[in-house]
Amino acid sequence: KLETRLANLNDISEIMPIIHDAQAFMKTLNMDQWQNNYPNESDFTIDINKKQCYVTEIDKKIVGVMIVSFEHEDAYDKVDGKGFSVQTDNYAVIHRMAVKKDLKGHGISSKMLVDAEEICKKHNCNILRADTHRLNVVMQKFLLKHGFIYCGNVDIVSEGETLRYVYEKLL
Repeated sequence: KLETRLANLNDISEIMPIIHDAQAFMKTLNMDQWQNNYPNESDFTIDINKKQCYVTEIDKKIVGVMIVSFEHEDAYDKVDGKGFSVQTDNYAVIHRMAVKKDLKGHGISSKMLVDAEEICKKHNCNILRADTHRLNVVMQKFLLKHGFIYCGNVDIVSEGETLRYVYEKLL
């Protein structure tokens, strides 16, 4: 059974191999997203301490990780395109979502997304947003398949190419 819970600092040793595999996968697609030591243990330590890092487990083994942040995302203030349907600061953002490479295609990320929606509802939030690299077609298709709407582009301060496609789902 898949269970999602808040991560703790002891989980980092299981989170990082999942992230390293995702980084390697992105590199094979010639994406510069998640390269150059990002995200790293320090990023996850911060997210865990902020209580916004979640892990999904099967039989107490971590198979997925995601950040569900309720912090204001400055880049989302300037969307190039149709923009978000609601102008509000009451939204959550999914960041750094990854699933163990040998379990991709088994519905784990879909379950994680449902769990992210439940986390939002528990925080009285009915807007979930996400952004992804223009070459990350896998994530783009995943978001659209799960009811997200493409809202335009933003410029994210990060490593490599900074253009990101942004998506929104009203819950």
